[in-house]
Amino acid sequence: MRGSPLLAEAARSLADAFLGAAAYESSRPTFRGANLEAQTALDPELVLSGPAGTGKSVALLNRLHTNAERYPGSRQLILRKTRASLTESGLVTFEEKGVLPKDHPIRFSGKGERILRKNRSSYDYPNGSTIVVGGMDEATRLFSTDYDAIYWQEVQEARLEEWESLIRALRNDKTPTRQLFGDCNPAAPSHWLRSRAKSKRLRMLDTVHKDNPFLWDEQSQDWTPAGREYVGNLERMTGILRDRLYLGLWVAAEGAIYTMFRRSGKAANVVPRFRAPDDWRVVLSIDFGFNHPLAAGVWLVDGDGRMVLEHEVHMAGRTLDEHAPTLKAMLRGREYEGVADSSSPESIERLRALGIACSPAVKGPGSVAAGIRQVIARMADPGDGRPRLTVMEDALWERDDARAQKHLPLCLVDELELYRWKLDVSGRALEEPVKESDDACDQMRYAVGYVDGGMGTGEQESEAVARVSGERRRWAF
Repeated sequence: MRGSPLLAEAARSLADAFLGAAAYESSRPTFRGANLEAQTALDPELVLSGPAGTGKSVALLNRLHTNAERYPGSRQLILRKTRASLTESGLVTFEEKGVLPKDHPIRFSGKGERILRKNRSSYDYPNGSTIVVGGMDEATRLFSTDYDAIYWQEVQEARLEEWESLIRALRNDKTPTRQLFGDCNPAAPSHWLRSRAKSKRLRMLDTVHKDNPFLWDEQSQDWTPAGREYVGNLERMTGILRDRLYLGLWVAAEGAIYTMFRRSGKAANVVPRFRAPDDWRVVLSIDFGFNHPLAAGVWLVDGDGRMVLEHEVHMAGRTLDEHAPTLKAMLRGREYEGVADSSSPESIERLRALGIACSPAVKGPGSVAAGIRQVIARMADPGDGRPRLTVMEDALWERDDARAQKHLPLCLVDELELYRWKLDVSGRALEEPVKESDDACDQMRYAVGYVDGGMGTGEQESEAVARVSGERRRWAF
């Protein structure tokens, strides 16, 4: 295949389109390194991997735009896990970061008279080409048609089954090759993307910050003012976030706690969204915060005692009065049991005044480590492929855009892969977690401790169980 005349011609035509033959060439971004290589690569599956801010999204969006202009009647797809997450990420990049020229005669399709960005369903080109936009939460609409190319932004969010399902949609015939693209920040070494790249089923190209002209000036061989600030902020991160987002390393958290957590595959802890029966228990758990996020989850408990996170909020900078409508919306008027961080009794009282009742979580010596052991026992595969603790896809009720811009964890799943034990000077893990990116993990621990009973050791645990049992109530508003 490497020497195929057809592939060579396809590569030349793509290069011509990118390097100056197309209209609006003066408005196009410039590319370096892996981002430049991606403009003409012919691999059926291609992923750009690298730290935050290396220009991956711009490169792949430009590839789709080039396809649309070069091949009349072609059909492309820009995709994320959810349609809502695409609005302020991929679509902003496409429209405002130089990919789509300001004077391009493109039309928007979608809902509403003005077709605001959040309502756009496609970009329609004068030559009959189309770039469809959407999320996997609207798969029925998206996959009722065929595509020449599909680009999944932040593909580390995807399950392997979802990625493979996209291959079946590459059945249009307007381009020389049909391709599946993705970009990602590094994740755990065990992630399916890494395994698929090692098996040569997927080609992964590594990007670096100097690939981004906005950050690095080739002429002066120095950071731009924006690059110095941006990369400096990443450099000041600590731990696994620094390793992945600044250094671009596929590493697991040193001293990782929830090593059995699985996003996909056998005994996955992330499950497709479903409608639970009305007789399942509903448990609301809350870890309070303002400067750091308030993390709250609505957990459902089935007849066998299995727990699944239905909805969650993970939002900083809001008061309890501002959070209360969201919490009530997640509960959907159902009777529920509530548990909240006992270190803030004034917050529990304020919630009661706002119509949301919670019992204080049981705490005491050894309670954190004991609670973590309870979570680990639930999260592991019990032997039937059905862990007793799972998270529904798209559980996040509302995205915290301010945290997203800082590349900070946005939900429980984000935190689970970062949560780790403190290490002593010899590198031995202590039974004390690092107090960093732990808000959602704390609310999960409160929920599990509440459902299972007890958190602590010895006599304290027995006392705690009795106390929890005596405080259980169901509330409604």
